[in-house]
Amino acid sequence: MYARFDRQAVRWAAKVGVSCPTGCGRCCAVTVPPCSGAEAQLIALHLIETRHPRLEAILNRDPDGIDAGPPCPFYDASSEYHCTIYEVRPLVCRAFGYASVTDKARTPVYRLCEHMPVPQSFAGSRVLPVRGASQIAMPPTVGDVQARIDGLSATLATQSPIDRAVRSELHRILIARGYARDEAPASCVAPQISRPEDDPDPELTDPLPPFGAGARSA
Repeated sequence: MYARFDRQAVRWAAKVGVSCPTGCGRCCAVTVPPCSGAEAQLIALHLIETRHPRLEAILNRDPDGIDAGPPCPFYDASSEYHCTIYEVRPLVCRAFGYASVTDKARTPVYRLCEHMPVPQSFAGSRVLPVRGASQIAMPPTVGDVQARIDGLSATLATQSPIDRAVRSELHRILIARGYARDEAPASCVAPQISRPEDDPDPELTDPLPPFGAGARSA
């Protein structure tokens, strides 16, 4: 699903001329994005399997106390592209600036991020559709993609801040794998959670970042 959305977003952005400013990471610096339980599970597995340098920090993070609030815990201000989990970032991050939402009439509406330059094709407007202008293609609708992700599991569809959601999944997976068995009572041992390496789901993986330099989403 991620790969499909990324392909659609890249094609649309190239067609109409939309891009993030080079090196911009403002959206990461001012918010802790939400993600679903399914997305948090994917991120947690990625952190464990890659021995991610922020794994320990996320495990020890206090999302409801001293560590509450922005920036995103996966934001790296010293990196040109800032996101340290770019391959598995949640849909809200992929879609920001590259997807439409629906209004009350179920009509797709798109608004440029305030930091994005206005493409020539937008005829000076920051919102699509543009009244009185020739028809401009609309980007994919984020709600449709999120509904498909949430449909993977009703119990994993709930949205919560990414630090809290990923931390919870990390503890659950590590306990299930036995890494924390000595510290956890037997009643807390969760069922084994794994992602079969011989049968990966291509729609839940995004091995290569879809955006090139100067046009990468946050």
